[in-house]
Parts: sequence; C-alpha cells; structure tokens
Amino acid sequence: MGRVLRAYDPKLGREVALKVIELDARRDMTVRQRALREAQAMAKLAHPNVVPVYDVDQVEATLFIAMEHVAGTTLRQWIEQGRHTTHEVLHVFE
Repeated sequence: MGRVLRAYDPKLGREVALKVIELDARRDMTVRQRALREAQAMAKLAHPNVVPVYDVDQVEATLFIAMEHVAGTTLRQWIEQGRHTTHEVLHVFE
C-alpha cells in the first residue's frame, strides 16, 4: 500500500519510520480511508508486535504515517538470506 522509509523528526529529535502513500485521484478516497483506518487501529493498540503511530498527515496527493522506527532487516531480506527451519519461521512470524 506504500513505501516505508527511515526518517528523522527534528521536532522530537528521533528517527521514525515514515509510511508514504501516493494517492491516485481515481481511487483517492478509498486508499486514503483505508490508510487512515490502518493508522487509527495501530494507534489504539499497545502490543510488542505493533509499532506505535505518532502522526498522520497529508500533503497534496501524499499521505504520511509517522511511526516508531524499529531497527532490523525487512522480512524480504530475512527470507532472501536462505532456507530457515520451521522453528525459525514460526518465531519470526509470531
């Protein structure tokens, strides 16, 4: 649904993960509403497997969701490292 970038929040002096969603005029409302629902749901949760959402904003045709930056590799990078045992897969997806 979007790209996630590492960014720096100068107001708070910390790194954040910034989900960037380019809105298409033809499906603007559907994508925007889905992204806002996702951010609202994440903001309501306090769970070790869900990152906190700090802010949601829109600039022209781009929606931004700022959330906690968690250092590590992406799931794609982990998968590309080679075969993993069933135990490893279950641990990561847990």
